[in-house]
Amino acid sequence: MRQLRPAVVAVSAVVALVAVAAAPAPAAAQALEAFEWRTVLFGQGGHGYQSQDGADGEPGSQQAIIVEPLLWARLRQTPTLVHEAAVEVDIVSAASPDAIDATTSASRMNESVALDVTHRWAHDHHGEVQGRWGFHAEEPLRSWFWGAGYVRKLADDNFTLTVNGVISMDWFDSYGPYGDRPGLKQRHAYNGNLSVSQVLSPTTILDAAYGATFQAGLLETTWNAVPMVGGGVAREKFPGTRLRQAATVRVSQHLPRSHTTVKASYRIYHDDFDLDAHTVQLFGYQYVTPWLYARLGYRVHHQDGASFYMDVFPDAPTGYRTSDSDLAPFTAHEVTAKLALLADRAPFAVLGRANLDVVLGHYRRSNDLSITWGALSLGYKF
Repeated sequence: MRQLRPAVVAVSAVVALVAVAAAPAPAAAQALEAFEWRTVLFGQGGHGYQSQDGADGEPGSQQAIIVEPLLWARLRQTPTLVHEAAVEVDIVSAASPDAIDATTSASRMNESVALDVTHRWAHDHHGEVQGRWGFHAEEPLRSWFWGAGYVRKLADDNFTLTVNGVISMDWFDSYGPYGDRPGLKQRHAYNGNLSVSQVLSPTTILDAAYGATFQAGLLETTWNAVPMVGGGVAREKFPGTRLRQAATVRVSQHLPRSHTTVKASYRIYHDDFDLDAHTVQLFGYQYVTPWLYARLGYRVHHQDGASFYMDVFPDAPTGYRTSDSDLAPFTAHEVTAKLALLADRAPFAVLGRANLDVVLGHYRRSNDLSITWGALSLGYKF
């Protein structure tokens, strides 16, 4: 598969969104209710062992710049039928040059485009049927997905039940760790989710969710290298199937007097790579004015690692194997700070209906990965 060029990505994004918006309505004239444009500039710097941009045995650079334009539209076909479409483009500079660069230079500059379309039909005042489909394209991958869901509000809309599922299919070039190209491969995934939300009081909400994903096909990152004791590398090798499960609970508490909101969540994860993980997140939101707020966040994540992970393998290893540090045992901490300006609520009209926010973060984990990052986001509602 050839790499997408920036011009091709941009044109594809616009054409996809226009095609969805211009689709004919069989029952009634369509009305464009909302249209939003947003662009995110994300930059990071740091080092980690999963980057190959470094000397042997030393962590490599994780420096990257990401530009992410996003177009979103909501189209109403009838009083009960609404269509929403989002087109997202990523233009990514090299974070960690890898084996693909031997033939394609993919990680030096990689572009992707994704289309995500949701159809919502409110069959009564408390229930909504949803359909969803879309695609994602980048070097060296093409992906399609289809899904459906149902949302039901009960107990005077104080309790919400959501059920949904998604099927995805991926096709990709399986570049090897030396830049070789064994050919086109595929994998597929089946995902299901159940979530509930309960209003406990006028200022307190409890959310809980469970999700499971079954994957099959070629699941490993084909260009990932597994270092051997005697020198040289072997191919990464995963089982042909994987079942991933996660459960999350979150409490949100608003303090009206100080215009403060606190959110705390816990997530437990398990998959049949014998990997278990626990994640705790805390966020605090403080409105300085009705149109300006600050958010502080902290996240701690601990996992015990896949059963077939090793830093270095014996020569000519057999069986499943990986040296991907994302599958290693580690504990990670992340601190973030965000300042958001909601210009459409502000008393001045200089920025019109724009939204502007700045986020700074620092991520560090125990297996020698440290990243400091920042993001600047500008959006406009038309």
